Parts: sequence; structure tokens; C-alpha cells
Amino acid sequence: MKKHKIIYCCATLLACLTLAACGGGGSKNSSGEDKSIEVTKKGFPIVDKKLKMSLMAPGSGKNWSKMETLIDYAKKTNIDFSYTTPPLTDFPTKLNLAFASGDISDVIFGAGSQNLTRAQEVDYGSQGIIIPLEDLIPEYAPNLNKLLEERPDIRKSITAPDGHIYSLPMISDGDIASWPIGPLWYKGEWLKNLGVTELPKTIDDFYKLLVRFRDEDPNRNGKKDEIPLTEAKLEVIKTWLMPAFGIFNGGIQVKDGKVSYSLTSPEYKEFLTFMHKLYAEKLLDPEVYSQADEQKKAKGQSDRIGLFPDYYSFFTTGEVAKEAVKDPMFQPLSKTGEDIITPISPQIQTGAFAITKNNKSPKAALRWVDYFYTKEGFDRRSNL
Repeated sequence: MKKHKIIYCCATLLACLTLAACGGGGSKNSSGEDKSIEVTKKGFPIVDKKLKMSLMAPGSGKNWSKMETLIDYAKKTNIDFSYTTPPLTDFPTKLNLAFASGDISDVIFGAGSQNLTRAQEVDYGSQGIIIPLEDLIPEYAPNLNKLLEERPDIRKSITAPDGHIYSLPMISDGDIASWPIGPLWYKGEWLKNLGVTELPKTIDDFYKLLVRFRDEDPNRNGKKDEIPLTEAKLEVIKTWLMPAFGIFNGGIQVKDGKVSYSLTSPEYKEFLTFMHKLYAEKLLDPEVYSQADEQKKAKGQSDRIGLFPDYYSFFTTGEVAKEAVKDPMFQPLSKTGEDIITPISPQIQTGAFAITKNNKSPKAALRWVDYFYTKEGFDRRSNL
């Protein structure tokens, strides 16, 4: 019987929205709020007069201005958006530059705890760049407020060390909520062409399969153009491979009753040695850190990659959805095939929504996002 150890680590891949209010007179306080904007406390529309807001999000390959979900919601709320969507790999840099320049969006939505860290929340909050939300939530986010009353653990997890709530949470639920990050997918046709009937269970078997991807022409085009393993960054690959070396996360961890910093451990050195071996032998894409997600997808659509991350495999391969069933999901590894450590998410992530000092109507912005804490809103958000 295999023994599965459960570990917890934070999830990453969300969107970031920017809301820039339209001009127009009215009295303003020091934070930029236009007090003349009347905001309803229930129902729709949220505002009687159309309110224009800009939106910044990490790009997903889609044109956000043409998404029916967002178009319909704009009509429903009377809040209209313009969109800036830099590639996911560029988003942290773009966000930091916006903070540094002061040309920051009205609302940051979906940045996630890695791009908008708790330290940044407190830092920018103390400077007045990000505003605290706890006083507005009871009145203008009743759906979220109800959830916080029912789940005090959520309130505790989103409250910063200085006692303020600067960002709202992304709360995952459902069958895949335990994933710490998106999955990896094997190219099923390559496995079939190589006669592979069982996925790797050990690090050695995994390495040997990548070698076969590189050397045995699994795409059957007569060219040595295969890329066994790729990603636009290394976050997904790292998250799924580190546990095979006994590393729970990329920071503080408790193992056998002892607290340690994983990045200085012998296990992490062993993980890095393995990753260097993959890179040196061209089993790991040499462009893993320099390419954008769009470039990774282009390689997938050219049938050049054997193992890759994405929400669904056909997002990368470009095949029709029904063909995705032939692409098996990566299974956690270990050194022996036994005693497998499986990373899972705590299902609560901060940095999903924050309001900056530039926002002309924080109340309207909060009402806008509160809808997504309902069942109907959650289903609508899933279509973004």
C-alpha cells in the first residue's frame, strides 16, 4: 500500500483587473473617492450613471473586451471596463512598475499572493496606495461578509499583520480545489507512438521517458525537434517535482517535527541538481524562463512538446476538446514509487482583489466584486 503524505502550498494562476474611474465633477476626498457617485447596496445596476473603469489582468490569450461574460456583467452593473492584459510572465513586472510610478490601476483583482504579497499589502497600505476594506465589507460586500461570519478562518487568513484587510480572497471549491497549481499533461499521442502504457512513478522512470521523448521521434515527423518538458516559467514544474525530493514548499517547512528552510536543505540541492541535468541534456526547454505562454502554446500546436502545464491540455495543443481525453495528467513521483508526497492547496489565497487610492468609487468596486462570492457569480467567474 502506498503511503501518501499530504502537504499544503499556495496556488498561483489568477487574473488581475484594473478599474479606472471616469472623470466628472463631484467632491473628492484625499484618496480620490468621488462622493457624488451614488452606489446601491443591493440589486443591479450598481450605479445609476455609467461608470467607466480600466482593468488590468495577466493575459490568457483571450481578448477580454470581447468576453461575453464581461460584456453582460458590464450591462448588468452599469460599470464599463477597458482592459490591459500583459502576458502572465510579464505581469509581476508590470504591476511593480505601476506601483513605483504611481500610475496604478483603481483595482487589482486576481494578482494572487505571489504577485501581491502580504508584505506588499502592508507596505503599500501604510503609504495609502492600497486602501483597507474591512469597514466597507459589511455594507457593500454582504455576500462576502456572510462568508466571513460563517468562516472566521477565512477572515483570519486575509487579515494583514497590521490588522487591516487589504485584499479579498480567492476561495477554491469543487473537485480540483485541492490542486496547489495547474496540472501538467503528457502528450498522449507521443506515449502511444512510443508504446508507453504506464506513466512514470519514480524520478528515474520520469527521466528515462523524457530521454525517449528527445531521442525517439515521438511526433513522427522525421526531425529531432521534440522538446520533452516545457513551461513559460518553472512554477508548475517546480511545484510538482519538488515533493519527489522531499520538499514540501519553497520556504519554511516542518519535517519530522523540525522547522527548516527548504531552499537551504540538502533535498533542495538534490532537486536543483536534477533540474540542471534536465536542462544540460536538453530535456527541459532552454527557453523555459525567456518565453511567454503564447510561445509555449505555439510549440504545442506544432506538436513539439511532450509534457507541459495548462488548465486543459487542448489549451496548449490546439486540438478539439474531445481529443484531450487521450492526454494523461502527470502523476506525482517519488524516488522509489512509494511514499509519495502529494502537494495540495489550502484553497484560500489572498491578493485576489484590492482597491487603490486612485479609485473614484471603492464602494462601487466592492459591490462589483461581491457578486462573485455568490453561486451564480462564481459560475460566471469560472467562464473568465
